[in-house]
Amino acid sequence: MAKIIDLMKKYREIILYLIIGALTTLVSFLVQWICKDVFLFDNVFWETAVAWFCSVMFAFFTNKIIVFESKENQGFFQELFMFYGARAFTGGLEIGSMFLFVDIACLNYWVIKIITNVVIIVLNYILSKFIVFKKGTNESK
Repeated sequence: MAKIIDLMKKYREIILYLIIGALTTLVSFLVQWICKDVFLFDNVFWETAVAWFCSVMFAFFTNKIIVFESKENQGFFQELFMFYGARAFTGGLEIGSMFLFVDIACLNYWVIKIITNVVIIVLNYILSKFIVFKKGTNESK
């Protein structure tokens, strides 16, 4: 049991990142459902756009506060814009990968979707940890 606790402490950030990622997906699905079935949006683009915006906002605050414990206040909007920029970049990468490997190369949709999402999750973690919420930027000033 002590070994499990030690592993949980050692990989705390990654475990929390994955839990928050699952909750972010839930937020995305919930918001899209609300847009479609409660507010009766009749446009998949807008349903998806609103769901993406809300889920990224949820991900930003939960990653900032819970996962990476960023205490940055002066650069709040810089973190926010960088986070959205990073997510827009990886979202574009996902769309491009799906188009290239599924539509052009005719590879299996679900295999490519899974591989692409694993790459996107890892990339989002790296961008968040080392660019958006990097520690030591203003704390030492």
